[in-house]
Amino acid sequence: MTTIEWVRSCKKIESTPDPNEAIQTSNQLARLWANDEVARILAAGDESLNQAATMLAGRYQLVTPVTDAVVVLERP
Repeated sequence: MTTIEWVRSCKKIESTPDPNEAIQTSNQLARLWANDEVARILAAGDESLNQAATMLAGRYQLVTPVTDAVVVLERP
């Protein structure tokens, strides 16, 4: 039986990456990154950063402690 394991990790970047060397990825992977960033911002406990977390979560359409979700049901 084969077992496949995915591990997400992050590393500190010493300088700003060159945008010309960027690799296009999936929307879901970008949303995972954004969710981690929102969690990191909120974990700092600095309420002055809540607006940045809210804007990032909104841009990637995430439901977080600083954003809301609206469910719209269509009737037949």
